[in-house]
Amino acid sequence: MAYVYVFDFGDMVKVGYTSDLKTRQITIQSNLKKKAVNVFSVPGSRADEALAHEKLEPFRIRGEFYDCDFSKACAVVEAATNEPANQQEEVETAKFTMVMDEKLARQMTYIAKYYGRSRIKEIDWACRQYVKEFEEKVGKIEFEEQ
Repeated sequence: MAYVYVFDFGDMVKVGYTSDLKTRQITIQSNLKKKAVNVFSVPGSRADEALAHEKLEPFRIRGEFYDCDFSKACAVVEAATNEPANQQEEVETAKFTMVMDEKLARQMTYIAKYYGRSRIKEIDWACRQYVKEFEEKVGKIEFEEQ
Protein backbone atom coordinates (compact mmCIF):
# COMPACT_ATOMS: atom_id res chain seq x y z
CA MET A 1 0.00 0.00 0.00
CA ALA A 2 1.19 3.54 -0.77
CA TYR A 3 0.67 6.65 1.32
CA VAL A 4 0.59 10.42 1.05
CA TYR A 5 2.21 11.74 4.21
CA VAL A 6 2.94 14.90 6.18
CA PHE A 7 6.06 15.10 8.36
CA ASP A 8 6.09 18.04 10.78
CA PHE A 9 9.53 19.42 11.60
CA GLY A 10 8.30 22.37 13.67
CA ASP A 11 9.55 25.11 11.33
CA MET A 12 8.26 23.39 8.17
CA VAL A 13 6.30 20.39 6.94
CA LYS A 14 7.11 17.90 4.20
CA VAL A 15 4.37 16.42 2.05
CA GLY A 16 5.22 13.35 0.02
CA TYR A 17 4.33 9.93 -1.32
CA THR A 18 5.83 6.58 -0.36
CA SER A 19 5.11 2.90 -0.16
CA ASP A 20 7.39 2.54 2.90
CA LEU A 21 6.50 5.23 5.43
CA LYS A 22 8.92 4.19 8.17
CA THR A 23 11.94 4.05 5.86
CA ARG A 24 10.99 7.36 4.24
CA GLN A 25 10.70 9.04 7.64
CA ILE A 26 14.11 7.73 8.71
CA THR A 27 15.69 8.90 5.43
CA ILE A 28 14.21 12.43 5.61
CA GLN A 29 15.08 12.83 9.29
CA SER A 30 18.63 11.70 8.55
CA ASN A 31 18.97 14.14 5.64
CA LEU A 32 17.60 17.05 7.68
CA LYS A 33 19.39 16.00 10.87
CA LYS A 34 16.19 16.57 12.85
CA LYS A 35 13.26 14.45 13.99
CA ALA A 36 9.68 14.86 12.85
CA VAL A 37 7.55 16.01 15.78
CA ASN A 38 4.29 14.82 14.15
CA VAL A 39 3.51 12.36 11.36
CA PHE A 40 0.28 11.99 9.40
CA SER A 41 -0.42 9.58 6.55
CA VAL A 42 -3.35 8.31 4.52
CA PRO A 43 -3.53 5.76 1.71
CA GLY A 44 -3.08 7.62 -1.56
CA SER A 45 -1.57 7.87 -5.02
CA ARG A 46 1.00 10.04 -6.78
CA ALA A 47 -1.93 11.95 -8.26
CA ASP A 48 -3.20 12.66 -4.72
CA GLU A 49 0.27 13.87 -3.72
CA ALA A 50 0.44 16.13 -6.80
CA LEU A 51 -2.96 17.64 -5.95
CA ALA A 52 -1.83 18.30 -2.36
CA HIS A 53 1.36 19.96 -3.64
CA GLU A 54 -0.70 22.13 -5.99
CA LYS A 55 -3.00 23.28 -3.17
CA LEU A 56 -0.03 23.99 -0.88
CA GLU A 57 1.94 25.89 -3.57
CA PRO A 58 1.54 29.33 -1.87
CA PHE A 59 3.37 27.92 1.17
CA ARG A 60 6.23 26.19 -0.71
CA ILE A 61 9.70 26.78 0.71
CA ARG A 62 11.48 24.41 -1.69
CA GLY A 63 10.73 21.06 -3.23
CA GLU A 64 8.18 19.26 -1.06
CA PHE A 65 8.73 21.45 2.02
CA TYR A 66 6.11 24.01 3.06
CA ASP A 67 5.81 26.85 5.55
CA CYS A 68 2.37 26.07 6.95
CA ASP A 69 1.12 24.48 10.11
CA PHE A 70 0.82 20.73 10.44
CA SER A 71 -2.99 20.71 10.77
CA LYS A 72 -3.45 22.70 7.54
CA ALA A 73 -1.12 20.37 5.61
CA CYS A 74 -2.97 17.32 7.00
CA ALA A 75 -6.34 18.77 5.98
CA VAL A 76 -5.06 19.46 2.45
CA VAL A 77 -3.67 15.91 2.11
CA GLU A 78 -6.88 14.40 3.45
CA ALA A 79 -8.97 16.45 1.01
CA ALA A 80 -6.66 15.53 -1.89
CA THR A 81 -7.01 11.82 -1.22
CA ASN A 82 -10.81 12.09 -1.14
CA GLU A 83 -11.18 14.40 -4.15
CA PRO A 84 -13.58 12.62 -6.55
CA ALA A 85 -11.88 13.97 -9.68
CA ASN A 86 -8.60 12.58 -8.39
CA GLN A 87 -9.87 8.99 -8.33
CA GLN A 88 -9.52 8.63 -12.10
CA GLU A 89 -7.05 6.21 -13.64
CA GLU A 90 -3.57 7.64 -13.93
CA VAL A 91 -2.78 9.05 -17.37
CA GLU A 92 -0.20 7.18 -19.39
CA THR A 93 3.02 9.16 -19.65
CA ALA A 94 5.03 9.70 -22.81
CA LYS A 95 8.78 9.13 -22.76
CA PHE A 96 11.17 11.12 -24.91
CA THR A 97 14.83 12.05 -25.17
CA MET A 98 15.73 15.68 -24.70
CA VAL A 99 18.96 17.27 -25.90
CA MET A 100 20.07 19.92 -23.42
CA ASP A 101 22.91 22.42 -23.29
CA GLU A 102 25.65 21.02 -21.00
CA LYS A 103 25.65 24.05 -18.68
CA LEU A 104 21.86 23.91 -18.28
CA ALA A 105 22.03 20.14 -17.65
CA ARG A 106 24.63 20.70 -14.92
CA GLN A 107 22.52 23.48 -13.38
CA MET A 108 19.43 21.24 -13.36
CA THR A 109 21.48 18.46 -11.74
CA TYR A 110 22.64 20.90 -9.04
CA ILE A 111 19.09 22.14 -8.37
CA ALA A 112 17.76 18.56 -8.28
CA LYS A 113 20.40 17.52 -5.74
CA TYR A 114 19.58 20.60 -3.64
CA TYR A 115 15.92 19.53 -3.48
CA GLY A 116 16.72 15.83 -3.10
CA ARG A 117 15.22 14.77 -6.41
CA SER A 118 16.54 13.27 -9.63
CA ARG A 119 17.32 15.61 -12.52
CA ILE A 120 14.47 14.16 -14.56
CA LYS A 121 11.98 14.85 -11.73
CA GLU A 122 13.31 18.39 -11.48
CA ILE A 123 12.90 18.90 -15.23
CA ASP A 124 9.40 17.41 -15.05
CA TRP A 125 8.51 19.80 -12.19
CA ALA A 126 9.96 22.79 -14.10
CA CYS A 127 7.98 21.86 -17.22
CA ARG A 128 4.76 21.54 -15.22
CA GLN A 129 5.38 24.97 -13.64
CA TYR A 130 6.00 26.48 -17.08
CA VAL A 131 2.78 24.99 -18.47
CA LYS A 132 0.85 26.17 -15.39
CA GLU A 133 2.18 29.74 -15.75
CA PHE A 134 1.50 29.70 -19.50
CA GLU A 135 -2.10 28.55 -18.98
CA GLU A 136 -2.65 31.22 -16.30
CA LYS A 137 -1.52 33.93 -18.77
CA VAL A 138 -2.87 32.61 -22.06
CA GLY A 139 -5.58 30.11 -21.18
CA LYS A 140 -5.99 26.40 -20.75
CA ILE A 141 -4.32 24.20 -23.36
CA GLU A 142 -6.88 21.75 -24.71
CA PHE A 143 -6.45 19.04 -27.33
CA GLU A 144 -9.09 17.72 -29.68
CA GLU A 145 -9.86 14.05 -29.12
CA GLN A 146 -8.52 11.82 -31.88
